Amino acid sequence: MAILDARTREEVRRRLAGLEGPVTLAVFKHEGDTMAGNTLEDLVLELAQLTDKLVLKVFDFRADARQAREHGVDRAPALVVEGRGGARTRYFGLPGGYEFSALLENLQDASAGRAELSPAARSKLAALRGPAHIKVFVTPGCPHCPAALRTAQRIAQEFPQVRADMISAGEFPELAREYGVSSVPKVVVNDSVEFEGAVPESAFAQAVVRAAGS
Repeated sequence: MAILDARTREEVRRRLAGLEGPVTLAVFKHEGDTMAGNTLEDLVLELAQLTDKLVLKVFDFRADARQAREHGVDRAPALVVEGRGGARTRYFGLPGGYEFSALLENLQDASAGRAELSPAARSKLAALRGPAHIKVFVTPGCPHCPAALRTAQRIAQEFPQVRADMISAGEFPELAREYGVSSVPKVVVNDSVEFEGAVPESAFAQAVVRAAGS
């Protein structure tokens, strides 16, 4: 059964037509996976059928443990987007609902090998002195989550020492409990700095710099 209806498929085809370079989509799932893992694979397959710029790879999380480690994947289902320049963004869980639009924008950035950041954010991020791992907890029905996720992804695209992960709070409830997620979006950087809500890009950048220096 198709994930995207005909109208959505044509809109996505139009948006993906502008991709500049190839983008690899690596799906990690468990053999005999749950519906969530199969749905993620089906969604990515449908996207790959709409443009020759998307390259789909599917791995078994346990059997392909080496590839999982190389891609920074420690749980499944997961999707890793890798484009020009080698920058990677990760989705733990299905990027559905409001996150689907964020995924399409992420593909465009990955294809181009660049992302737009405000001068204020770039100025703050110039002070980065160490690595930063950004976790963005989301739910499909949260209208404010894509803004936080896209800010994290744009920063990761432009600064190779930054890693950006989307985590579906509903699909990974144990992780959501571990990080005390009571509302979304919740952003955690280096497990030391956290905040909730979609904040201005410059404030987000400042939080990343603060976490990287702590």
